[in-house]
Amino acid sequence: MVHSFGKLVSKIMALRLAPLMQHLVSSNQTAYIRGRSILDSYKYVQAAAAVYRKRKIPKLLLPRRSTP
Repeated sequence: MVHSFGKLVSKIMALRLAPLMQHLVSSNQTAYIRGRSILDSYKYVQAAAAVYRKRKIPKLLLPRRSTP
């Protein structure tokens, strides 16, 4: 019962924010949106690398560092 108020508040906030998440989260972000997968980013980069390789375009793909 100690954490029940916090759980209740977070559940209410989550339910209210769920319909707005499509507008709050960027379209290129793949997390926190129902129907999107974290693996979509990997698949996109893998497909782009295949195109660069096929067209013999020299590219260096580096991971993007997140800001603290």
